[in-house]
Amino acid sequence: MSCCSARPKGQSAPIAPAPLRPATIRLVMAGPMRSGKTSLVQSMMGIYTKQPSPTIGADVNVLHLKTGEHPSSPGVVRLLVYDISGSPHFSSVACAYYKMADFFFLVFDASDRDSFRRVADFRARTSTLRPGAYAFLVGNKADRRANEPFTSPLRVSREEGEKKAAEWGIPYFEVSAKHETGVRELFAQVCAARLVG
Repeated sequence: MSCCSARPKGQSAPIAPAPLRPATIRLVMAGPMRSGKTSLVQSMMGIYTKQPSPTIGADVNVLHLKTGEHPSSPGVVRLLVYDISGSPHFSSVACAYYKMADFFFLVFDASDRDSFRRVADFRARTSTLRPGAYAFLVGNKADRRANEPFTSPLRVSREEGEKKAAEWGIPYFEVSAKHETGVRELFAQVCAARLVG
């Protein structure tokens, strides 16, 4: 006699619930050349290099970020990070990625006023091509700005960044990819915004 109890005739075996798959988010890094978009991604991946090669067209990286306990989340988000060249030569490539984005990081160099001025062009393009996407204004290289004299005309203050972000109705973050200051907190905001949204 078998030690296992027989299943009644016609009753199927119980089906184990399928594990939740990580949600996928498409994050596009947009901004002028030399604003440090690639360095931000590398910093998050723990492979920061002092002088990364310029992006040709677009680079794609995959990050897996923990989201914490949430009833609609498996605890991990799969983040597809599209690092888009800021060169006007790749504008058609950039537009294709802009149209598929869930989130944008609009990155500028906080020690370069011209970079701050030009990030407005990227805001205009991304908001036109993907008006429903979340966006963050990101002042990178805050460590370099700290080395500038307080009265330097190149320096972009935190207050200026916050004011511009408020005009656009989006959050503002200051980070340093070189020192990893504020970088993880910035990327964590993508997960937080997704869960709230």
